[in-house]
Amino acid sequence: MEGLASAVPKPSPEPFYTIRPHAGDVTSVEYLDIGTTGGLASGTGSGQLSVWRLSDKRQMWTQSCPAGITSVTRLGNTSDSLSVQLKGGVVTLWSIQTGKPGSSVTVENPSFCRISHFSSLVTTGQDSGGVFSSECFAVADRNYGRVNMYDGKTRKLVQTLSAENVKSRGMCMCVRAWCDGSTGIPLVLAGFDDGSLLLWDVRRPSAEMTSLKLFPEPVMCLALDGEGRSGVCGSPGNSLEVFSLSPEKSVIGKRFGVELKNPGVADVAVRGDCKIMASGGWDGRIRVFGWKKGKPLAILNYHSSVVHCVSFAGRRAVSEDSNLMICGSKDSRISLWKLY
Repeated sequence: MEGLASAVPKPSPEPFYTIRPHAGDVTSVEYLDIGTTGGLASGTGSGQLSVWRLSDKRQMWTQSCPAGITSVTRLGNTSDSLSVQLKGGVVTLWSIQTGKPGSSVTVENPSFCRISHFSSLVTTGQDSGGVFSSECFAVADRNYGRVNMYDGKTRKLVQTLSAENVKSRGMCMCVRAWCDGSTGIPLVLAGFDDGSLLLWDVRRPSAEMTSLKLFPEPVMCLALDGEGRSGVCGSPGNSLEVFSLSPEKSVIGKRFGVELKNPGVADVAVRGDCKIMASGGWDGRIRVFGWKKGKPLAILNYHSSVVHCVSFAGRRAVSEDSNLMICGSKDSRISLWKLY
C-alpha cells in the first residue's frame, strides 16, 4: 500500500496570490519596480489598464482604454512611463504614478502581435537617419515579410525592415528589439508565418542578417535571455525551441527542443538569472523548465483557459520579488508565483 501511495502524483501547487481585474481576459502583465516596493501593471482584452502595489496587493489606479490592450511595457527600469499598445494600432505612454495618459503614436498596418521597445539609445547609422530615442519600438506589419520601427518621441515611422523572400515568409507573428551588449549593434529578431526566425541589424534594414527555420507552424511567441545571446520560442505545435544568437557572426543556431504534452504555446519567458524558463499554454497550464538543458521542473495547473502572458520580475526587482513569476489568462485571473 505504501508503494501505491507514493506513486500517486503530487497535486499542482497553488499561486501564493491571485488578482482578478474587473473585466476581460488578461492579455499582458508587467512587473514594476516602484521605489522601494514591487508593482504590477496589467491590461485586458476589454481595455482595462491597472497598476497594483504588491506590498499590500492594493490597486493604485485603473483606467478604461477605448480598445482592447495588446501589450503593457515599462520603458526602462527607472522610468515613470508605461507603454500601452491597443488593438487597432495606437500606442500611448501612461504615467505609472498618476495614471494619466501622455503622447500617442498611431501605427500603420498594425498586426495583432505585441510591440517591442529598445531599452536604450539606438544609433542607426547614416543610411537610416541617425539616432532613435529610447522610446523607439519595433512592430509587425500586416504586409508580408515586414517589421516597422517607430520613434515614440517624434511619433513617426522611421524604418522598415524587409525580408528577402517576402511571400514565403508570410506575416511577422512576434518580434523582439534590443542592443547587443558586447557589440552595441541594434538588433531586431522576428518570428514569421513560415516557422522561421529572422535577425536584422537595424542599421541595414533592406536585408536580414540571417534566418533559421524552427517549426512547420508559425512562430507565435519568443523571448530572449538577459544578454540577448539565446532565446526560446513557441508555436501552435507541441514543442519549444531554444536557440543561440551570435550577431557578430550573423548566426542563429538551434540548441535543443522541448516536447510538450499538449499543443499550443501562447507566451514564453526567461528569468533574468538565466536559470529557468516558462511557457503559457493554450491548455491553461504554465510549464517551467531549466534554462540550460530544458529539464522539466513543474507544471502549474491553476488557470482554466489559455495563459496569454508570462513574465518574470527581472534582475532589478526588489529583493522579495527576485523569484516572482506573473501570469495572466483568458479566465480573467492573474496568478503570482514564487519559484526556486
